[in-house]
Amino acid sequence: MWTPAFKAIYGNRLLTIFADAVLFFALLKEMESRVSDPSMFTWFYVAYYAPLLFLALPIAHGLKERI
Repeated sequence: MWTPAFKAIYGNRLLTIFADAVLFFALLKEMESRVSDPSMFTWFYVAYYAPLLFLALPIAHGLKERI
């Protein structure tokens, strides 16, 4: 049913998502221990999710328009 190439890409994508989540929470925990100003957490979230907003959403919108 699934080709070996698809399995490899799918597996790598799952590992990437897991590693990204682990890295995010590790960085968040490190910031919690080092930063005393709570507003820095807001900027961390903004900096972390800005690429999603500016890159992934327009690409997804363009793909949706083509379909």
